[in-house]
Amino acid sequence: MTSFDLKAVTMSGIKFDGRVTKVIVRTVDGDMCVLGSHTDYAAPLGKGKAKIVTEEGKEILANCEGGFISIQKDNTRIIATKFDITE
Repeated sequence: MTSFDLKAVTMSGIKFDGRVTKVIVRTVDGDMCVLGSHTDYAAPLGKGKAKIVTEEGKEILANCEGGFISIQKDNTRIIATKFDITE
């Protein structure tokens, strides 16, 4: 599976920065899944769980709320009000 760079940040700093194969987040319109080679896209985030799958296959869960997700080429950014990793 194609991997891509993911960075999740809040006002308090970087919460995740690494290569992933998949990320699932809740937008205001429902859940969305981002895979490698996703088309450029941006959406406001809702309140819900985020799931990150790293290149190594490790699943990371986080409580995510507010902000937005931005996808441009090989870079995905989550700029959130809240992003607390729960694993």
